[in-house]
Amino acid sequence: MGEVEVTAARATLILGDASDMSCVGTGEAQLVLTSPPYFPGDMDAVMAGSRSRQRDPEEAWARLESHARSLDGVFAEIARVVGNGGLACFETKDVSFGEFRLPLSALHAAQARAVGLWVRCSFQFRSTGIKPAHLPSFVDRPLPGTFRTLDASTVMVCGSTRWRPRDLPPLALSRRARLDLLPPFWRVAPARSGRIHEHQSPPALIRRLIELLTIPGDIVVDPFAGSGQTLRIARELGRNAVGYEQDADRFTRASRDLVRRGG
Repeated sequence: MGEVEVTAARATLILGDASDMSCVGTGEAQLVLTSPPYFPGDMDAVMAGSRSRQRDPEEAWARLESHARSLDGVFAEIARVVGNGGLACFETKDVSFGEFRLPLSALHAAQARAVGLWVRCSFQFRSTGIKPAHLPSFVDRPLPGTFRTLDASTVMVCGSTRWRPRDLPPLALSRRARLDLLPPFWRVAPARSGRIHEHQSPPALIRRLIELLTIPGDIVVDPFAGSGQTLRIARELGRNAVGYEQDADRFTRASRDLVRRGG
C-alpha cells in the first residue's frame, strides 16, 4: 500500500481498497463525499461507444449489478466511519445503454440503506452546456414514441436514523440563497481545466456540498478518490481530507496534483 500525505494542507491520499479504511476511526468522519464507479473498467469501450451497438441491456445490467455488489464492503466502511453523527453523499446516476436506462441509482440507494444509511434528501444535477452529440435523436427526428430526456446525475445525502444536527452556529446564507438551494434540480459548471479523470465531478458541486454539510476542521472522506478533487477542495476549505484510490496510475497523478497545488 502506497501513501502520500500533504501534511500542512491536511490531505491524505492512500493507494488501496476502501473496504478497509482503518486509518479513519469509527464515527470520525463528518462527511463522506464520493461517486462509486458505475461499471468495471473492461466495460469502458462499450459504455462510451455508439448506442446503436449497445444491444443487450440485460447482460449489461447483470455486469453493472455485479460490479456494484462488489462494493458492498466499501458501503459498510462508509457507514462505520460516519457513524451516527456524520453524513454520506453519493453521486450516482441511471446509466444509459442503448435505448434504456439501467437503474444504478436505485441500487446504490439500496446498498446504502442495507448498511444503515437512509436517504435524507436527494437532487439531480446537470452540467451547464449541452454537447450536440449528447442530444437525443428525438430533437432532429421527433418520431412518435422516441421522446427521451437528457441524462442527469443524482446526489443522495444519507445518514443514520439516529443522526441529529450538531450544536453549531447557522450557515451565513441569506433567505434567498437558502430558497435557491431547495429545487431538486441543480445546474452547475462542469469540470474543465485541470481535469485528470474522465468522470470528474463538477468542482462547484463538490465545493457547495462541503460548505453546506461541514465546518472547517471536519474530516471529509472520499473512498473512490479518482482525481483527488474532493480532497483538494476540502483542503482549500480548511477541512481535513482522506481518500482512497485503487488504480496506481490515477493515484500517482492525483498525488502529484495534490502536492503541486498544496505549495
